[in-house]
Amino acid sequence: MKRIITISIIIIGLLFSYNPIKASHYAGADLTYTCMGGATYKITLSFYKDCSGIAAPNTANINITCASNSALNFSTQLLQVAGTGQELTLACSQAPSACSFNGGNSPNNGHPYGVKEIIYEGFVTMPACSNYEISWSGGARNPITTIITNGNWYIVSKLNSLDAFGNNAPIYNNKLIPICYANQLTTLDYGAIDPDGDSLSYSLYAPYTNGPTPLISVIYNSNYSYTNFLNSSTPIVLDPITGKLSFTATTILSTVIGVKIKQWRNINGVMTNIGTTIRDLTLVVINGTNSTPILSGIDTTNSHTYSPNDTIFEKTFFPNIPIEFDINGFDPDTFNSSNTGNPHIFTIDWNTGIPNATFTSYYNGTDSAYAHFSWYPTNNDIYNSNSFKVIIQDDACPYSSKVSKTYKLNIANTSISININDTTICSNDSISLTATSHICNAVYEWKLNNTIVYSGLDSNIYTYKGSDYSLGYDTITVSLQQQGSLYILSTNYRIINTVHHPQINFSDTGFCTSSSVLLDAGPADVYIWKDQNGSIIGTNQTLEINQTGTYTIYVNGEQNSHCFIIDTFAVAVSSFPQVDIGPDQNLELYDSVSLDAGYAGYKYLWFTGETTPSIIVYGYDLGTGNSMVWVETTNDYCALRDSAYFTVTVGINQANLSSSYSISSNPNNGFFDINIKDQASKTINIEIYDYQGKIIMNRKVQSTGNDNISFDLSKFSKGTYFIILNTPKNVLWKSKIIIL
Repeated sequence: MKRIITISIIIIGLLFSYNPIKASHYAGADLTYTCMGGATYKITLSFYKDCSGIAAPNTANINITCASNSALNFSTQLLQVAGTGQELTLACSQAPSACSFNGGNSPNNGHPYGVKEIIYEGFVTMPACSNYEISWSGGARNPITTIITNGNWYIVSKLNSLDAFGNNAPIYNNKLIPICYANQLTTLDYGAIDPDGDSLSYSLYAPYTNGPTPLISVIYNSNYSYTNFLNSSTPIVLDPITGKLSFTATTILSTVIGVKIKQWRNINGVMTNIGTTIRDLTLVVINGTNSTPILSGIDTTNSHTYSPNDTIFEKTFFPNIPIEFDINGFDPDTFNSSNTGNPHIFTIDWNTGIPNATFTSYYNGTDSAYAHFSWYPTNNDIYNSNSFKVIIQDDACPYSSKVSKTYKLNIANTSISININDTTICSNDSISLTATSHICNAVYEWKLNNTIVYSGLDSNIYTYKGSDYSLGYDTITVSLQQQGSLYILSTNYRIINTVHHPQINFSDTGFCTSSSVLLDAGPADVYIWKDQNGSIIGTNQTLEINQTGTYTIYVNGEQNSHCFIIDTFAVAVSSFPQVDIGPDQNLELYDSVSLDAGYAGYKYLWFTGETTPSIIVYGYDLGTGNSMVWVETTNDYCALRDSAYFTVTVGINQANLSSSYSISSNPNNGFFDINIKDQASKTINIEIYDYQGKIIMNRKVQSTGNDNISFDLSKFSKGTYFIILNTPKNVLWKSKIIIL
């Protein structure tokens, strides 16, 4: 079974069979820059020196060129930092490496392979330029199996300080000389952190031997290339986002790997490459038995026990909520009394990367060490780069294995913003409040004056309707929780003022001569009445107007609010109409009279409810005795009534004749008989009228004095009709008949 080894800052035990050429000493390098303010930069060269080679120089010559402005080209020297020369190969005390002899500057004479880091620094002034190149070159690259000639080395970093003035190079997570075991899945971490928050991309390149123009790369042997730099039983893959490089080496060899990091920044909406750094490193594949210790990711279950499923090294937490988690160690090696050293035990430590956090190691120097991390982040930590590095190191010989992992804790911005167009709302309107946060799976709870009105997952929009609540001020509060959590992460509120929206729509109106009109604008807070000249004539809810003209009313539910309405209307004056229905009259019971209001062009209302200019009045509708008849005429704004008294009598001969004539059925369906019992032979004229006085039938009969005369009015409309029997000399009888 293959072991899976994850390597960050790692130096693994190297077999004594690897014997580099003594004159060589270059094992790798990287070149970075840091802005110190303005145009001043610190240039840092990290040179990884083979301790069996010649001594490193005290200075390093750096060339700086600007392709677009040669006047900015110059050279400078970086000085070796005092105290530099830390060994990276982690040789154990029982078998020290070549770095422990003669200052690490002589042939190993049988001592184990060793590498140390030499750091050079210097300060330069670099005015703005879009295409700076910072380079360092030298000779005597370590012997490499996969390339034709070892040649020299050439390291270059690029900077666009015109578009990204003050930019800083990425900071590598690791400073290492990679050494890996054959036939084990290996992951090398070439990742870095950008101090300015720029995006980073990673790619492989063929390491350089000379430059700048042209850039000359190493020449790989047949079957090898910068993307296929060793024999691997699994695909060689570099993650372009994380910088992790994975492979399973199958052949004992030495090779060279080039990793390039590009920085990207959004400038005016365009992702722009503002800087490039490279790392040129030697990789040695060896046989060996020591396995690399492993660190878990963030274990929020605090299990104290390593699990291969704990692979999360970057996690988002919330401010003002305690953070507690374990980081657990594991070493695949087991105790073997024949081993020098103890490859199965390990220690865990950290770099105190987060102030005010607590990191406690437990059971260091055993095979079950773990660490517990605790921290109480605040809102001040939201925008900080909250990361720390944890180191695990075993106790193997001749080389102990040392691994570091970077843990990044993002403190989420839990603030809620409430977007609202206005905080004053009219009573006839509604308004939406939109809560915005950076939290996924958020539960929003809305309260109106401390009463929950709406809540739920992603319920970040609440609609407030003015008509649902009383006028005045309401406090709307929204709180934020993450789904499944009891902690309230943030709250915010808005105060909404609901203002009455006036409702007026005056039609043109008027008044009658010598009168006035009273107008009411309804409830509100502000009233301004103006005449047609724009002069203010009133500031109250009501206004009495007694002059014609065009008027304007402005009504606002509250001073200076947008809940107002403006209406314009006209006021006219009318004179009294004329009317005359004539003098008082006498009317027989079965007689009728036509009444006329006397003047046209008005609206009419008669005592009967009729609205025509004239009507017919029948005596039997009034009944015997005195009755008042009247009509009221109306123009636009005035009304006038005229009346008269009618005296209704039975009439001459009506009393004596009435009993001699009758209708067989009344009301009826249109079929009826008129019964004549006056015992006198004569000619009778029978007239039938509708209710409007129009004659619909005229019939002459020769009566014997004892007759039944049949009629059919079924073809006529249902209603009231009038019958008159007369002779040339006298009215015999009048009656009303109703057809159903």
